[in-house]
Amino acid sequence: MAKIVGYFIGSLFVALLLLAPIGGMIYFMHDSLSALENVVKDQAIVEKCISKRSSTGKVNARGVPVAMTDTGVKVEGSIGQPKFLFQCKDMIGSSVPVLIHQSDKARHRINTYWQMWFLPTIFSIFSLIWYPALYKGYQKKKNKKKNL
Repeated sequence: MAKIVGYFIGSLFVALLLLAPIGGMIYFMHDSLSALENVVKDQAIVEKCISKRSSTGKVNARGVPVAMTDTGVKVEGSIGQPKFLFQCKDMIGSSVPVLIHQSDKARHRINTYWQMWFLPTIFSIFSLIWYPALYKGYQKKKNKKKNL
């Protein structure tokens, strides 16, 4: 019985390794592309930086920009700004493009590369490297077995 459970857990782990990059890419790409539906483009001024927390109180992201449009619409970023490039506090007072959703304020987005397209790009690049490498390794293993 323990052997069966071990094989099952191992199979799940392998399936996760195989499907995680494409799953992440699809999730983040869908999130970014769906944010473009039913939106009005506007400009906003970054007012402050916040830390996003989970329901347990653990900090998920630090340095998340919060912007306010001239009409008073508040737009929060989705991920924290990287400290090694530029900090969120450096953005305070600067104008950023935002996408204001017509009916759902939870779908408002700051329309910068970092906030909209960074995660889909990372997962896409990883997938473009990961899957050909897996295929090449599989072919190499298959040819090695054939030669024996």
